[in-house]
Amino acid sequence: MDLVCRNLFIDTQYFINKSFDFDNKELFSLSLLARQGFINVYIADVTDREIQKKIQDTIDTAYDKISPLII
Repeated sequence: MDLVCRNLFIDTQYFINKSFDFDNKELFSLSLLARQGFINVYIADVTDREIQKKIQDTIDTAYDKISPLII
């Protein structure tokens, strides 16, 4: 089966749905296809910054939840 579209644009919600697991099988497969030249993967600069902010927010929330437990 031929690919209908070879250009893939990924937004922040995709990474949120994958729980920022960059070792996820699907993300690995996309990376492999891109490295082999079968697809082009695009992420806008604003999406990249938003992903970084969401990861930092998740870290901050986790820290706030566990910090009262740390003696």
